[in-house]
Amino acid sequence: LFISRITLNSSDIEWKTTEPALCQLFWGKTLEYKEGSISEIVFLLSHKTKLTNLLPETTYHFKIKCQDKRGNEIETVDQRFATLTPPDITPPANVSDFEAISGNSQITLKWKNPPESDFKAVRIMRSEKFYPGEPWEGNLVYNGRETSFVDTGLTNGKRYYYTAFSYDFAGNFSSGAIVLAVPRLKPPPPPGEIT
Repeated sequence: LFISRITLNSSDIEWKTTEPALCQLFWGKTLEYKEGSISEIVFLLSHKTKLTNLLPETTYHFKIKCQDKRGNEIETVDQRFATLTPPDITPPANVSDFEAISGNSQITLKWKNPPESDFKAVRIMRSEKFYPGEPWEGNLVYNGRETSFVDTGLTNGKRYYYTAFSYDFAGNFSSGAIVLAVPRLKPPPPPGEIT
């Protein structure tokens, strides 16, 4: 008896008998095998069937009952297999409260990590042209699980665009949170103040 090619919603089942036999396969989610049955119409030595329309990440039970040409019957004990788990394609949420604080030749970045249990880390990309739209666009300045980072060695008076991408253990990236800052020798004056 061989169980092969298990997917999210199907499985192949093969078996052999020592003499030509007519077999039935009963299957279901429990030992009552209520989901269905498949009956052969020809006596065979090698038998094969495919179960389809199964649910992902589910355990299925089955048994096989065979009869030879003289009417002798035999039945297997309960067999089981589990369909595959669907891949994780859901990205984590973006970081929240993403802010940039200007300093002398540096910018301090602060944020809150998303609450998802499969959150792995944050990848922050920097550009001098515009906000990076992809996790590999621009210059990588930070990758990790902390909630702040100081980007140093910057040019005062120049605009720096940052995008923070959170990602999970399956490699799914969030859409990205953005912030812009300009490093300065001293903090900019409040709006309306003359310097």
